Amino acid sequence: MPNQKGVGYVDYVLWRDDGKPLGLVEAKRTRRDTRVGQQQAKLYADCLDRQFGQRPLIFYSNGYEH
Repeated sequence: MPNQKGVGYVDYVLWRDDGKPLGLVEAKRTRRDTRVGQQQAKLYADCLDRQFGQRPLIFYSNGYEH
């Protein structure tokens, strides 16, 4: 994860049978705006793309908005 600590974890990743990422989900609390997770999810997707050579589909939600 490209941040000051270099540590970050995606909430959920859907993996293909060959071990490559197919999709990722960034989940936020219900009272948070979904757009808060949008940039974070993009950064996770960028990292997975660099690591595995395949960009996953991005989903983000607060439980109400997707």
